[in-house]
Amino acid sequence: MSNRISRVTMIAFVLLVCVITVAAQVAPKHLPTLPPNLSMDELRTQPGNHSNQVSHFKSDAQAQTGWWFIGHIQYCLFYTQNSYEYLMVMTDNSGYFVTNDVGTQQLLNPGCYAGNYVGFYIIDNQGDWSQVFTFNYK
Repeated sequence: MSNRISRVTMIAFVLLVCVITVAAQVAPKHLPTLPPNLSMDELRTQPGNHSNQVSHFKSDAQAQTGWWFIGHIQYCLFYTQNSYEYLMVMTDNSGYFVTNDVGTQQLLNPGCYAGNYVGFYIIDNQGDWSQVFTFNYK
């Protein structure tokens, strides 16, 4: 009789530990910050590839062109404006890069959920870009 009680007690204890372990793994650690509330006027919604990097980080009109390795992708936003579908990539340093090119969207999309390190080739002082380089590490 005593042996049976100890087995039942042991099974109840193991089940309790399992339930607590599963509950601890399911609980979210912390919620990510919400994306900024950007207006469509702010986004320069013309077709092509553009960003706010030049105006965001350069005070002079003669901004530097070339490769800008901007850090890890924080999150992405997909939106439609004037029948164009845009993918916006938000970076570590609160900048953003926008494209409506489907091939480039497909290249950047995995980095949106993996948080990959990326670089963009800036071609003018307006923040337009022509190339993207994604790294396979976070």
